[in-house]
Amino acid sequence: MTENHRLIKESLANARDLMAHLSETHEYPIESLMACTLVLATLSHGVGMPLTVLLEGVSSAYNDLKTAKKDIMQ
Repeated sequence: MTENHRLIKESLANARDLMAHLSETHEYPIESLMACTLVLATLSHGVGMPLTVLLEGVSSAYNDLKTAKKDIMQ
């Protein structure tokens, strides 16, 4: 397994853990989404990521879910 594959696998596992945590700590999905949006904006701003780069990354991830949804939800 290459380093990139390992990082992707770990990221997917961490994403599943985060979604499980959010479902346990927030009554409604919109509350989880709002919390994640604030965190994503704060982190990206903190590391100096331009908004255009953030939006491109979020768009790519969103579009990738169309073909990789099973990987994230398993």
